[in-house]
Parts: sequence; C-alpha cells; structure tokens
Amino acid sequence: MLRKSIFSVFCAALLAAAACTNVIPVSYVSIDPENMEMAPGEVRSLSVTVYPDNATNREIEWSTDDPSMSVIALSDQTVKAIAPGTATVKIRSVSSGLLAFCHITVVKKGPEMVDMGLPSGIKWADRNLGADDPQQVGSLFAWGETKARESFSLDNYSMWDGSVYTAYNNVNATERLLPAHDAAAAELGDKWRMPVFAEILELLINCNAKWGMVYGVEGAEIHGNGNSESIFIPVTGKIGDYNWDTKVSNELNKDLPVALFWSASKVDAGLESNDFAVSGMGANPREAHTEFAFNYTLLPRCFGLPVRPVYGDLPVAVTGFKIDRETLELNVGQTEDIHYQFSPDNCTYKFLFVDSSEPGIISYGEHYGYVTVRGQYPGSTELLFECQEDPVLSKTCRITVKPE
Repeated sequence: MLRKSIFSVFCAALLAAAACTNVIPVSYVSIDPENMEMAPGEVRSLSVTVYPDNATNREIEWSTDDPSMSVIALSDQTVKAIAPGTATVKIRSVSSGLLAFCHITVVKKGPEMVDMGLPSGIKWADRNLGADDPQQVGSLFAWGETKARESFSLDNYSMWDGSVYTAYNNVNATERLLPAHDAAAAELGDKWRMPVFAEILELLINCNAKWGMVYGVEGAEIHGNGNSESIFIPVTGKIGDYNWDTKVSNELNKDLPVALFWSASKVDAGLESNDFAVSGMGANPREAHTEFAFNYTLLPRCFGLPVRPVYGDLPVAVTGFKIDRETLELNVGQTEDIHYQFSPDNCTYKFLFVDSSEPGIISYGEHYGYVTVRGQYPGSTELLFECQEDPVLSKTCRITVKPE
C-alpha cells in the first residue's frame, strides 16, 4: 500500500515537470509607434506585438507616467491628447517582464492653409486662431488686441481711456490694424495675419456658402471657387446673448446663431463714430433654416470675437476713387457712360457697388471702368458709386431724366 502511494506521488511530480518544460515564454514585445506627436483633442490607437505567437502567457499590462491625465488619457490601447506636454505609455509582459515604450509629445498645432481659388491668391486658415480643430470657436479677442480673454466691455478695452479711443481714431477713414495689433500676426508670424475688409468681400463674391452641421457643430460651410476646398466658420454665439449689448440686438434676430470673426479693418460707414470695426461672415439662417444670409457686418470693436487668419502679402489699398461727372442730364431713351477710376492703378481690389436712389427712372449696366446709364422715365435720381473697400471714397452722380 505504501509502495502504491509512493508511485502516485512520483507520477504527479513527473507530470508537473513535464508541464513546466512545455511553457513557451514571451521573448519579445514592441509597441507601434514608439514616438508620436499629437495635437490636443486628437485620438490615436497603439498596436502591440508579442512574440512568439504561441507564447503560453501573452498578457500585457498598460500604464502611463501621466496618471493624472494632464497630458494624455489612455484607454484600451487608445490615446487621447489632452494638453501640450510629454508623456510615456509603457507596456509590460506579465509572464516575462519585458517592456516597450511609446513616447508622446502633445503640441498645439497652428492652422493649415486652404487655397479657396481666389483671384488674389491668398490662403485662408482652416480654423480660428487658438482652435484645435475647425469646429472650435477658438480664442476671443477685442479688435486690435493680441491677447485672448473671456470678458469684454468698453471699460476693459485697451484702446479706450474712458473718454476717447487712443488708437485708430480717425472718424472719417478706413483704417487697417498694424502688425503689432494683429492677433494672427502676433501669434503665428511669417505672412499670417487677419484679413482686411476687401479680402472678406473677395471671399463673399467668389465662393459659395451654406449653413450646415459639421461633426455636430452648426456653422457656415464656405466652398472654394472652382475647386473642392472648403472652410468652416463655427457658430460664435447668438445675437443678444453673447455679452453683446443692445446695439446689435433686436427682437427679430435675438435668437439667431451667427458665425463671425474679426477683420483687420475699421470703417467709417457714415456712422461718425470710431466704435465699429468690420466683422466677417455675419451669417445666420433664417426661420426654419430656409434662407441663408452670408454677409459682413459691423460690431463695436470692444466686443470679443474669434480671429480667422489668412496667409499672404497685404493687398495694396485703395487710396482714391473718382467718377468723371457728378451731374448728368438725359432724355428718355438716351444713354451715356459714366467712367470711374480707382487709385493707385495697382490696388489689389477694385470692388464697386452701384445703386440708384429711385429705381425705374434709369437703367444701368456695369462694365470695367464705366457704367452705362439709360433714361427710362422723367424724374431725378442719385446713382451711388460705392467703393466697398473704403466707403469714405464713394461718389454720387445726380441724374435728371427729361421727357423726349
């Protein structure tokens, strides 16, 4: 009986030894990639190799040297970048103790250039200044300030001393921000800058827009001129509901979302005030999203708005505009040409808006360098030649139509 028990123990020991000799250890582990750069908000997957494929215990432990998740968040082999900084993801073979590492650098990336096919050749940024992706509003700035902040009023505006504006205070002129007061130029350098008023007009004239949703964010989708490129202007806020005062709010528009950003231009616009600067893409959908308004607007310069940079040389500004006659008499059925000229001759943009104060008295056709006017019915009207880059330069021709 004793002999049988000894034999059983001996057999169990042999089986255990055999089992030990059949363990296949892990001899190699790796993680891919070993180094990567990410932007805040970006999500990437990591892959792991465990060799050999038939190792007895292929279990892997995951860890990071950023347990507070201040730089990255790790979950199920997926890394999400949180904020700029560095962090390391470590994997460890449970059976062999072998290690592998992925070193991660999170950096705040700047905007990328988008060629919208515009005649000027300037490129628009794919996102607002300070935004991690095109759907974010990004940082907010008062017009002419280069430091982002969250609270905006005339009292905390750096160009207001309590009674007058201390810069860009020529009431009767369109003024551009100098590079020192341009938030995009200050942060991005090179040829990045804020768009001038005429460049917003160029985008409006040459591109198509629609109101839509991109990754769950509402805003204006602007599609390039003759190409497949596009940019997205996210909703900035709601008129009357974004620390904005009653100057721009009314009952009709109070709850309409708007997609806005600052230009680098302050215009007179006949307001006899230094309060207003041009905001680009004053776009909003009307009731039930059935109609879409895509235009520029004017807002008090102390307001907080995003900045959408452009890349390229500054355009040559219009400094003068003239027409060859300020009065004109026509008979019914008679036609005459009114010639106009921008100066300097090499100014980049020559945007002109022509409009009659009394529709029907005359008809007119616009051509490069002149407008043809035809008398339709007896009466008088004023034909406005509005220099859109600088409304102060606009001219008016007084037209009288006499019976035949």
